[in-house]
Amino acid sequence: MSPEDFIDSFEYGNCDKISPLIRRIIANNPGPFTFTGTGTYIIGKENLAIIDPGPIDQNHFDAIIKSTKGQTITHILLTHNHNDHSPEGREYLLAARKAEVSGGNAASFLTSF
Repeated sequence: MSPEDFIDSFEYGNCDKISPLIRRIIANNPGPFTFTGTGTYIIGKENLAIIDPGPIDQNHFDAIIKSTKGQTITHILLTHNHNDHSPEGREYLLAARKAEVSGGNAASFLTSF
């Protein structure tokens, strides 16, 4: 897929199904490091892991909460500690929904299933 096709393939605030177990919401924070915006990934069906909750952006947080309604967020993972992946975002989600937080090495967490 070309960059132009990718840009046309999503809308900010929408939750896109990538596979049966993976969904993605792109934050409206385009830039040289984020391209179109930070990708927040929702992994699972009923019990969910949120990978990189995104920048401090109420609309983005609301999109995550809306997209996970009726499901349980059990983990919030940060792949690294930059503002576009937002340590503060995990705090918002923790306040909105009960979840455990795992920061740093997401690969070790994901291989523990």
